[in-house]
Parts: sequence; C-alpha cells; structure tokens
Amino acid sequence: MIQVVSISFQLAGAVILLLWSIRGAKRDKIIAKCFPGSNIIDRDKENNCIIEKSRIQSAAREIYLNIFAFLDVIVGYVLGYFSVIVYEPVYAAICTILITAIIIGVEMLAVKILASIFFVRDEIVPYEKLETMGVETAITQDEINALFKKTEH
Repeated sequence: MIQVVSISFQLAGAVILLLWSIRGAKRDKIIAKCFPGSNIIDRDKENNCIIEKSRIQSAAREIYLNIFAFLDVIVGYVLGYFSVIVYEPVYAAICTILITAIIIGVEMLAVKILASIFFVRDEIVPYEKLETMGVETAITQDEINALFKKTEH
C-alpha cells in the first residue's frame, strides 16, 4: 500500500506540473516567454513590436518540451504498475538507455516540428499588448521629442 501512495504522490506532482505547462502553452504566454525578466524590444512607427520567428519557436519548444516531459513521467509511473523486471539487470539497463534515447530523440523532433507549425513567421504584436505582459520597450524618437517639448514650455 505504501508503494501505491508513493506513486500517487509522484503522479499528482507530475499532473500538476503538466497542467501548469499546458496553461503556459497559449500563444500569449509563449510570446511573453520570449521576454524573461524585463528585456527591451524596439517598436516601429505604428507602435508594434516584431518578434523574430526563431525567438518565438525557441520559447514554444521549451514549453512543449516540458509538456512532453511531464507526460513521460505520468506514462512511466502508470506503466510501472504493469511490469515486473524479469530480464538480466544489465540487459534491462541497456534496453532502458536505448529506449530512453529513442523517446528523447522523437520528442525533441516533435517539439521542433510543432513549434515550426504553430509559429511560421515573425509575430507583430502591439506594444500595448506586450506592456500588459510586463515587457518594456525602448523609447522611440517621437517620445523623446515629446518629452523635450513638454520641458520647453
């Protein structure tokens, strides 16, 4: 019974982290992840910020990889109930290493493909939207000129 409770706690933790990761997979959350802390981005004349496709895909890959990792943990714990190791320990260890490497390779490729499917071009985001996400932008020349005009009067 202690094993069941132990696995239950581990599964609960993995499910909570999975749900937290899925919540972070929304487009706005992925864009916000492109700016950890208070990074600064330039904006154009229409007050839009252009976020490079590669930067968004990188943020998306990180979030998608977390989702796959927590799914792996959940599936691994559940499958553990249906298994009994009857193989030679060295053989089991070698198989585990090989299967793990295959799973990681497939998931890394899947994450890369998903990020490139969902984010195929640079994103143009209005500054106001980024501002609500806590992203700071560089001050524009027009804003600098407006500041100087206010102080001259």
